[in-house]
Amino acid sequence: MSDGVFRLWAAGCSHVDTDLYFGRDSLGQAIRQSERGGEEGGPAYDWDIALHLGDLVGCLPLEEETRAASGAPTDAQGREVVRQFSALQDHRREDIYNLAGNHDASPPGQPCQWWFRKWIDPMGEHPGAIDTWLGGHTHTHPDDRTGGRSHIERKWDVTFINAAALTRHHVNVEAFSVPMSRLLTFTEGRKQVRVQCYLHTSDYAPQGWYNRAERILRMTKPYAA
Repeated sequence: MSDGVFRLWAAGCSHVDTDLYFGRDSLGQAIRQSERGGEEGGPAYDWDIALHLGDLVGCLPLEEETRAASGAPTDAQGREVVRQFSALQDHRREDIYNLAGNHDASPPGQPCQWWFRKWIDPMGEHPGAIDTWLGGHTHTHPDDRTGGRSHIERKWDVTFINAAALTRHHVNVEAFSVPMSRLLTFTEGRKQVRVQCYLHTSDYAPQGWYNRAERILRMTKPYAA
């Protein structure tokens, strides 16, 4: 954080093993693009803290391990997530906070979130009350308005922001998702937050900032560091 500006990078649904099957590092690529820029011209961007909103793994177990044996993600999947997190150069691993998604969870009858605690965060999750709600799980494009609603809506005095997904391939085999994430910029003393959309491939539009999806949102209180 510098000059009273705080930048939060929100992403999710990396499904690393699904995309790896197709030769793509969904999480590692996004990290490298944020710090060094993209191979197709997308710029790098500053961030102070990142929040991954769940579903680090997919449903294609790596190596000889099978998820069906235990119902939980495998150690091979955990090692792959750790490998892709190692793409970080300018940030510490602790700068990325993680929430467990349904694909990351341990089933009933097993120690609570043992895989997530072993491979992702030994302290567990970091929930909290906020006036902006960040979500994921929507594997789609940035202009999707299914049900008459966009990725960013406000209701009940809460702003809902859908960060969508970093995966490209964890969808119907005849389709593909648009890998994207959001950058939220807060400024000291202001009640506004700038929300930008970054496209991590050029499948939908040129890699980089997708200005059409940018929003300036109002918060209930001014930001204070």
